[in-house]
Amino acid sequence: MGSENELQSLPTKLSLVEIQSSDLPPINVTMGLKPNSSFLAPVMKQYFAQDHETSEFEHIGRSLQCYEDIIAGQPLLVPNGTNITRSEADKLEYPRNQYLIEVNANVLLDCFHTATQPTPLCFFSMANSANNLIRTHPSPYMLGPEDNNAACIPIIIDGIPTVVLYAIQDIPRYTDIMWDYDCGAPSIESSPDVSMETRLMLTNETDEEEDEIPSLVEDEDEN
Repeated sequence: MGSENELQSLPTKLSLVEIQSSDLPPINVTMGLKPNSSFLAPVMKQYFAQDHETSEFEHIGRSLQCYEDIIAGQPLLVPNGTNITRSEADKLEYPRNQYLIEVNANVLLDCFHTATQPTPLCFFSMANSANNLIRTHPSPYMLGPEDNNAACIPIIIDGIPTVVLYAIQDIPRYTDIMWDYDCGAPSIESSPDVSMETRLMLTNETDEEEDEIPSLVEDEDEN
């Protein structure tokens, strides 16, 4: 069985799994994670995704936003879940296999129970991918990879493999935080010989309400 990931409540040391050049903008490892109390997970009425099996449009549910402006490079969140092996993950069926986050070739984080609470306990899992999302307001528009404003990279915290979500551009407050669901190795906004041991204060607080799924087509003048 996997062990419970309890990183959210600890002051910890962070080290990047890999240091190599990539297409990702850099993470600023000198900055700590933002506390969970900085985030909200509202039910968004303006985003839909097409189901690959039924071709029907489905409401995506919650989104991830921040009460504060975020600057590019800012580390944001780590997942709150249970470490499981890939073989354990392969045995899970829908919908139980939702909210799986790949950490490396052998380890995944199972965030199903923390992400599906009436008040989510895993803010990380509230972040959507912009890829092929349909936004209905202020006018119909299909989002693409260029609309993602965050990225995810593998890290090790106190010897435990996990991942961290960080901003790849400035993100104004109350803007949806989105990433492409692929964890890669970033370039480093620091000196090349840095050990990557950075103090991060991690907390766990949650908030937010639920709402009904709206129809896909709504009046353009409705806010």
